[in-house]
Amino acid sequence: AIAMPFVRFEGVALATAIVLALALAGHWRSAILIGGSIVAGFAAYVIVMQNLGLPVLPSSVLVKSNIAADLQDETTSGVLTAVVRSTLLSIFGRWGLVLALALCAVLAVAQDRHGKWRSLKSPEMLCALAMFFGLGGHVVAGRYGAFFRYEVYAVALLIIGGIYLLRPFLHQIHGKQLVAAQMGLVAAMFILVVPFDTAAMHSARASRNVYEQQFQMHRFATEFFPRRVAVNDLGWVSYDNDNYVLDLWGLSSEKSRQLRMSGRLDATAIAALADQADVDFAMIFESWFRGSIPSSWCLMAVMESEQVTADSVYVHFFATHDGAVADMGAALDRFAAALPERVRLRRGACTPTQ
Repeated sequence: AIAMPFVRFEGVALATAIVLALALAGHWRSAILIGGSIVAGFAAYVIVMQNLGLPVLPSSVLVKSNIAADLQDETTSGVLTAVVRSTLLSIFGRWGLVLALALCAVLAVAQDRHGKWRSLKSPEMLCALAMFFGLGGHVVAGRYGAFFRYEVYAVALLIIGGIYLLRPFLHQIHGKQLVAAQMGLVAAMFILVVPFDTAAMHSARASRNVYEQQFQMHRFATEFFPRRVAVNDLGWVSYDNDNYVLDLWGLSSEKSRQLRMSGRLDATAIAALADQADVDFAMIFESWFRGSIPSSWCLMAVMESEQVTADSVYVHFFATHDGAVADMGAALDRFAAALPERVRLRRGACTPTQ
């Protein structure tokens, strides 16, 4: 419970529910210990971020979350608008709608057969509380998609909590009605988990996709041309890389994020960022920067691989200044010979000078 919010921010909602459930069940010491540890951990984190001159939420959250960036407007109306906008975006999607309907079902199950609310200390009500906070938090502020990795914990909570809450109703019915209810429950679970089964079946190809694209970019940046680089898909390129990595999409470079979120990340701004960071080359998805690639950049090569989880089939390699062209061309020649056989590297119009 203490670790959840620090692994992913989505864990805050469920951790809060756990603290409340412990308190309602009379376990005050555990509730205070867990709640106090979470608060102390976040306080330390906020102090560190402020001392670094960074926003409280990391750039990756501000870029990806529908609500996080809007919440930087700290006025009451700004916060309310952000919550409403994020919730509406959520429930107009498939998974957001499923979770919202599940919340309504949780409220119904939290009542007994006479329509009265169960005791707050009852196991059913504590489970309903955890589901309400966990699922509700994701409907309001969660994200969906990206190989189903964002919503999987919420769906798992829905299935496990839902089975537990439905037990009393299943115990009250018998014969054909029980069989029909059990079959319906199995069918509902099957429908819920089909996307994750699909993801599991594609995991091997997805892993190979990361190897053939992202890992090869990492190899070029660390083994063949170990210099300062600009990218738009951070991942492997920054891992175990001693050279500076400029993230043009803004997940780890705050200036890039601010420019992009304000609609000012044009070719001039990108060129300025690259010059300020003194990068020698860029490896980017050209489709993400239509009309915004600096004219001074020289296209050295295009790498093509299969698309499973990658956002683009093509990675474009640019030299960001004339001084890097010759060395980068030689590095690309060595790199091409070392690529997996399924990956193709085509040289661009820019060729090394003699």
